[in-house]
Amino acid sequence: MKEGTLAYYVDRHIKENGIIDSPLKGVSFMRSDKHIPRAFFSYNPCIRILAQGRKRGYFAGQEIQYNEGEYLTISLPVSIEHETFGTKEKPVLGIIIDIDLDMLNELIGKAKKDMIESDMAIKNPSNTSCAPARNLQPIALDKCMHCAVLRLLHSFESKEKTRVMGNHFIKEILYNALCGKDGAKLHDLVKYSQQAASIAKALNYVHEHINHRFSIEGLAHKANMSVSVFHRSFKEIMGDSPLNHIKKIRLTKARAMVKQEDLAINVVAKSIGYENPSQFSREYKQLFGISPKGER
Repeated sequence: MKEGTLAYYVDRHIKENGIIDSPLKGVSFMRSDKHIPRAFFSYNPCIRILAQGRKRGYFAGQEIQYNEGEYLTISLPVSIEHETFGTKEKPVLGIIIDIDLDMLNELIGKAKKDMIESDMAIKNPSNTSCAPARNLQPIALDKCMHCAVLRLLHSFESKEKTRVMGNHFIKEILYNALCGKDGAKLHDLVKYSQQAASIAKALNYVHEHINHRFSIEGLAHKANMSVSVFHRSFKEIMGDSPLNHIKKIRLTKARAMVKQEDLAINVVAKSIGYENPSQFSREYKQLFGISPKGER
């Protein structure tokens, strides 16, 4: 790989498959030199930068294509299904930067609010959604963001530079994200962080028991919220009702099974909580525009 690129510096720090800590707290390196099939992963707020390779994500009916030179802002705790396309010749390489709420609050407080809002309005005038977890789309690294990430990676070549300047470069990356297309999502992180953490507990339970029946009352209990607060907070953050969102999770999981596994449609339906195969096929087609049989 070309010297001086993001991939070059990441490759210098991680030689085995997996995720390892960098020399700076809150920053990790990721590597995979093989294909990893679809699987669910839970994420805390972070910025995930792909230095090389490609990944594909699946979230609430969305398919997210994620390529090198792009970053993904995960502003709230969520569970996302991912597929990784790495090879020995071209491993997937990435950087994961945890979003520190104290640092984010400090940046928002110090920055000139009018300037940040103006930047966001120019770059993405529609970015005012009150459902911050709903839109997960990668963004191409612009020149400012690319240079900031490169400075962070280069700082790891010196322990002293990491200690003295590391957090400065993290702030620079976070500031660039605030002024970018996903800036509003980071403002939402400050606004919704407590409710989102509670909702994430309920959603993690859903992912772990995907074939169970769920009630609003039971999910609200998992989130330690009243039913009314849970329903309102869920819709504000996820942009959907709890039960409709769970249906999308079930059907997204089913689609992977339909495409990748040699199982009867009724078996797939039952494995993700549908007792009625006809209802499963009908709702599958409503979401994806094609029947389960049509996928094969």
